[in-house]
Amino acid sequence: MKPLEVVAILQGDIVLPNGHLALDGLLAASVAREQGIPPAHYKDEIVPIDVPLEKHASGAYHLASVGHCEVEESERRWINRRYPVEQAQTLGEQRFRSYKVDSGACRSYRMPVPAFYARDDAMTWWAIGDRDEVERLLQNITYVGKKRSTGHGRVREWRVRELDEHEVWEGFPVMREGMPLRALPLDTPGLSDAAPVALGVLSYPYWARWLEQPLAMPAEAIKL
Repeated sequence: MKPLEVVAILQGDIVLPNGHLALDGLLAASVAREQGIPPAHYKDEIVPIDVPLEKHASGAYHLASVGHCEVEESERRWINRRYPVEQAQTLGEQRFRSYKVDSGACRSYRMPVPAFYARDDAMTWWAIGDRDEVERLLQNITYVGKKRSTGHGRVREWRVRELDEHEVWEGFPVMREGMPLRALPLDTPGLSDAAPVALGVLSYPYWARWLEQPLAMPAEAIKL
């Protein structure tokens, strides 16, 4: 296992409503796709997945950061959903006299989606792992972030390189100058008192809300 720098060269904008994009989660998604593991929706459907990254001594999380970048430009886009009233009138049963379009399954909405462009089109992660295997798995990831189906977060190229000794800092790759570069337990040695604390999930699957706990979170992964 070697210290690594991973860079995604993006084509266009990216949508990250939660502000963080974890490298270990991306690799786990790639492994799941490669092995034909279906998406899990419930707790009992989760399948353990190994990724080519070194784990912390506790075994609770991998030594890998979330993606970091500077924002060159940002904008607010919208997702619109208008309930098809005309079709409902044609296909609906005779007993239905009205549809509520402001609540429930028939609700129409206009939802804001914050999107941004990374400076130099680059987003960077740091990790300790197997360079060749990390690079291979990332080739399966062609889009990152949310709203990928509508073209956001397209990755033009992945670049993975090993770092020299002088490029590695104390706390690499999960903490720098006491500030977390990924979600960390509150009792992590060397963690600054100024580190932001919020509810989060320590390791993938990051969507598993029942695993949330107070964690030290990277505050400025995406620098506006």
